[in-house]
Amino acid sequence: MLDLHAHSYFSDGTSSPKDLAQLAKGRGLKTLALTDHDNVAGLLDFQKACAAYQIRPILGVEITIDASEGLFHLLGLGIDPANKRLQQALKEAIDLRTKRMKAMLQHVKDKYDLNVAFAFLPEVAYGRFHMAILLRDQHNIPLRVSFDEYLKEFKNEGHISAQDAINLVHEAGGKAVIAHPTTISKDKDTCVATIEACVAYGLDALEVYSGRHTEEEIAIFKGLVAKHNLLITAGSDFHGANKPDARLGFWKTGDPITSDLISSYWLKSS
Repeated sequence: MLDLHAHSYFSDGTSSPKDLAQLAKGRGLKTLALTDHDNVAGLLDFQKACAAYQIRPILGVEITIDASEGLFHLLGLGIDPANKRLQQALKEAIDLRTKRMKAMLQHVKDKYDLNVAFAFLPEVAYGRFHMAILLRDQHNIPLRVSFDEYLKEFKNEGHISAQDAINLVHEAGGKAVIAHPTTISKDKDTCVATIEACVAYGLDALEVYSGRHTEEEIAIFKGLVAKHNLLITAGSDFHGANKPDARLGFWKTGDPITSDLISSYWLKSS
């Protein structure tokens, strides 16, 4: 078993990088990718922990893309987190996320008279989910209500184009992968058109196996993989307690991520 899409508490997960490696060991995973949103701060600890638990680490990141069709996410797998241009781009993204988090805190105070206790950590990539968790834990507001009412003015914001992000991933030595492609658009034609535009920019792979995908959608994505000679990945999108239905090592409930699902490229030695 393996997993090519997981998050730690350096973005919107609840596990430390070390805990992720330990959990992977307990689940029998041989390979694991850490792909925090717009952040590589946890990768060094992750790499050390994987060595201790005899897990093959894939160093990754999940970049928020600003596209005309809407936001989507690009995984960079096998990156060098020390790449200077990548670090600068991610710093800009984290700065924007921190600014937006401060705006959300002020917004709920001004509009709803809700005071939220919160201490910022400079190395964390904050998002709407962090704010929704705070509203749930401190004011008993359900997550869905937070997103639909209290935080509706604050949409997730991409900070980089798909072409620039793909170039950054390649410059950092990684492979560029569109994560859970159905999130590009609910319209199938728009989704496919965006994927094919990214292919022209140098896209390397699609996350074909995701718990968000129907069997019909998986067939469409496999067809695009064959048409454009792309690689296939699979991931749980594990977030720990923040997303309890996503289990590390399983692309959907009851279906483990096994080597036969993905391209053999991801099984090579580091």
